[in-house]
Amino acid sequence: MAPNVGIDHVSMLLTHGHRSQPALQLVDELTRRYELTIYDPQGDEVIRPADVPTPMDPAALAMIEELRPPDRQKS
Repeated sequence: MAPNVGIDHVSMLLTHGHRSQPALQLVDELTRRYELTIYDPQGDEVIRPADVPTPMDPAALAMIEELRPPDRQKS
């Protein structure tokens, strides 16, 4: 089914599954790029992906931990 597009919204019907992953990834990318909001009516959830921090690369975290003074290292 084609998305319903208006001046202030885009409404899509998506199913969960392997085939929907590329569409969900594209939606996520577009919401970050254009600072859009996602509303999931089934979960009654509002998400602003641009507000959600992306996890840091584990290698960068390890380097930060190595550079931390010994008295301030996390256990």
